[in-house]
Amino acid sequence: MTLSLAERSRLLELEEIVEHGIASFVAVGNALMAIRDERLYIETRATFEVYLGERWQISRQHGYRMIDSARVVAALSPGGDAPTSERHARELVSLVREDEAQAVDLWRELRAEHGDAVTADVIRDAVSERRRFERHAQTTRNINSSESFEWYTPGEYVDAARAVLGGIDLDPASCEQANEVVRAAEFFTEQDDGLSREWCGRVWLNPPYGRLCPQFVAKLTGEYEAGRVSEAILLVSAYATETAWFQPLLDERPICFTSRRIAFFSPSGRGSSSTHGSALVYFGCDAERFADVFCAYGAIVEKFSRRDALGERREAA
Repeated sequence: MTLSLAERSRLLELEEIVEHGIASFVAVGNALMAIRDERLYIETRATFEVYLGERWQISRQHGYRMIDSARVVAALSPGGDAPTSERHARELVSLVREDEAQAVDLWRELRAEHGDAVTADVIRDAVSERRRFERHAQTTRNINSSESFEWYTPGEYVDAARAVLGGIDLDPASCEQANEVVRAAEFFTEQDDGLSREWCGRVWLNPPYGRLCPQFVAKLTGEYEAGRVSEAILLVSAYATETAWFQPLLDERPICFTSRRIAFFSPSGRGSSSTHGSALVYFGCDAERFADVFCAYGAIVEKFSRRDALGERREAA
């Protein structure tokens, strides 16, 4: 695919920021984000990850880390002085993805308490403590709530995921009965606290709905971008497409929006259709295989950028 003169000029401008602005992680992160989102790498490299490695000799993990750190600064800037260190910003990435308002509040608290003496370790401990508090509060809320009742994915969807992934190494939100269907090599139960553990390999994730869902989605995204998760399929409700945690999935991943409601099953064997449609999100490098397998279950959607549209119009002309 050939870039227009304006796009080439835009790419050179952004690459100059990356080349000469390494000391400013915000400028570099924003430049890399623009190159990725506008797909300015496409003329010479097949994927953004290949572009990072061949053009800048940096890993996918490091490139996405700079992008995420720049996002943190953008999110926290309106609330006051944002982090000036990439290490500081990096510790807030997952919390910003889950709940931006909560991240702003936590950063304000840390600045008020520690001032310029705040460290990455202090931020990491504060984020972990905030998560423990939220999980405890959620468990308490769910004791008399329908959210505490578990529903498992029917086998046909898991089998389709296995066909795409070639196997399932980990189900981080599961139990023994659910794993009879998933057949993951390893699974984490509620007691294992999968959010606090490292995820590796090929992952199937049907996270608990409610307030824990964004945390599991952020965890999967982080583990994939860090390179520990090689491929994954995420199953979530399609009711939340406008939320802060769902929007990045639309920007970066192919998604199957199911054409019918999934009939989940319970530990007692009872079945129940979801009150909403579902979305199956693919993390990996073989989007065509994902589309080939999951097109039987609904429409496959990928972000269609304005640049793509202009390119097709030029080719048609």
